[in-house]
Amino acid sequence: MSQVARNVAANYVGRACSIVSSIVFIPLYVRMMGLEASGLVGFGVIMLTVVQLMDMGLSTTLNREMARISSDSHDLGQAKHLVRTLEIVYWPIALLILITIPLLAPWIARSWIKTQMLPAASVQHAIMLMGVSLAIQWPYTLYEGGLIGLQKQVLVNSITASVAVLRTLGSLLVLWLVGRTVEVYFGWQIVISAASTLAVALCLWRSLPRTVSRPTFDKQILRSVSRFATGVMAFTITTAIISYADKIILSRMAPLAIFGCYTTALQISGMLVSGAGPMYTALFPKFVQLAGGNRESELSELYHRGCQMVSVLVIPCAVVLALFAADLTGVLETWTGRPLHIGHTDLLLMLISVGVAASALMYLPYALQLSAGWTNLATVQNVVTIAIQIPLTIWLCTRWGAVGAASAWMVVNCSYLFILVPLMHRRLLPGEARRWYIEDLGIPLIVSLSFAGIVRLCTIDGGPPLVVLLRIAATAAAAIAISVIAAPYTRQSAIQMLGRALRGRERRSVEV
Repeated sequence: MSQVARNVAANYVGRACSIVSSIVFIPLYVRMMGLEASGLVGFGVIMLTVVQLMDMGLSTTLNREMARISSDSHDLGQAKHLVRTLEIVYWPIALLILITIPLLAPWIARSWIKTQMLPAASVQHAIMLMGVSLAIQWPYTLYEGGLIGLQKQVLVNSITASVAVLRTLGSLLVLWLVGRTVEVYFGWQIVISAASTLAVALCLWRSLPRTVSRPTFDKQILRSVSRFATGVMAFTITTAIISYADKIILSRMAPLAIFGCYTTALQISGMLVSGAGPMYTALFPKFVQLAGGNRESELSELYHRGCQMVSVLVIPCAVVLALFAADLTGVLETWTGRPLHIGHTDLLLMLISVGVAASALMYLPYALQLSAGWTNLATVQNVVTIAIQIPLTIWLCTRWGAVGAASAWMVVNCSYLFILVPLMHRRLLPGEARRWYIEDLGIPLIVSLSFAGIVRLCTIDGGPPLVVLLRIAATAAAAIAISVIAAPYTRQSAIQMLGRALRGRERRSVEV
């Protein structure tokens, strides 16, 4: 198995652990803490994204530079100086987060969050604890980016899976043993954030090549990566605004219980990103090496293989989530004992699933742009999108509440597939856009939509929750399998894997 294949497999295993740890335990969190507290946990996710805007593109820059350095033995001596330079820039930002969020906690609890059941004091304390957790977790992204660039992705995912299990199971345990309050929940997040950041930092430093000189801060290194980092920072900030404008606006305009329904739909549909994120993480360093070596044919081949793999994983699941949203919402209502229908969670899940899927399909096109050091195109479109999205979201949210916010976000994400992709291919992979739309995107979409649509028409609504959930899972699995067979690259890969498995079985039979 090649290094890229090992990285892809490790990334998907690590992400699967995170999905299982989060999605499976959502009903338990809601049941133990209540819908409003779950909404506050969702607000914590938004806060994490907001503070990540202060990354300034440094984690992605470290990822890219480590990938470049690892392919050039002459630059290996610069690795430690690079890490130390970016580290010295990064940690003061963590201190700023540690100070700022607790100071703003009284105002956020009083003026931003709308509660009906949770005491204002509990909300304030939770936000203060949230700030401490975010500050400690903040440097994790930088060290993780360095390990990924060094192709240490099996190690990264071992840490990720362990952290996901400890974060979720530990949260449930302390809620059960200490108290079912949101303060207890965020207290545990502080503990696990500290452990995870320490672990990934130690692993990165031990993975760096040994040098005689001690690592030092180098202004020249910072100056050399500043242009790329600035471009990534601009894109990251504008993307975060687009991604979270609806959540921030809705958290201000809607009751916390409705926002809790919205975040529940987000958490469920968010698993779709797991079909793209691991592939992005595995292929981006390889894209950097191929783009730097002017190996365009290899880059094109790897790019289309990756895009098809993302499509056959993301599109079928998104289609099934959208078509079976009402059934899934009914299962969640039964398990949580909470009236999720008050926030039209089924319709929210349908709209958000489409938007998340569109966003996930853009991961590898964006990775291709970053590998070439080209960040302007996506940033410019983001700026134009923001100018349209924010007033549109406010208007739709005023008229239709959470459903309006979800509709605006879905439209924005889908627009990238038809505007940004053709422009990007025209410069980086001329003549490849048609192939992307037909083979990488179109075939999995048509096949999965046709199959899941027929199943939906033939399915009787309702039934025991476990039966309904198994039916949805089986439909998604079958849709993925059919899409894999229909798409050319994934079909070829599946045939090769089957051939290797059969040959291995024959060899074992002969040996016996």
